[in-house]
Amino acid sequence: KRILKASEEESAEAAEELVAAQNEWDLVGGNSKDSKITRVLGGLGFVPEDYNKSCAEFSGGWQMRIGLAKLLLSEPDLLLLDAP
Repeated sequence: KRILKASEEESAEAAEELVAAQNEWDLVGGNSKDSKITRVLGGLGFVPEDYNKSCAEFSGGWQMRIGLAKLLLSEPDLLLLDAP
């Protein structure tokens, strides 16, 4: 095992960085954002196995669903859709 010792100054700096990162995470929605993404994707028919696939692996219709998911997750005040 290798044990690294940090100085008090380094520890304080690391703690400040951690607090800043946590604040930023909370500001953008934190864990609630992950659950919203899961809910939107599930509502559009995606399964968890799809989450890490490249967009190029999906057919054109599924790529349209990906685009719709992006729109829904942006939380627009108004969204007008025209059915093809």
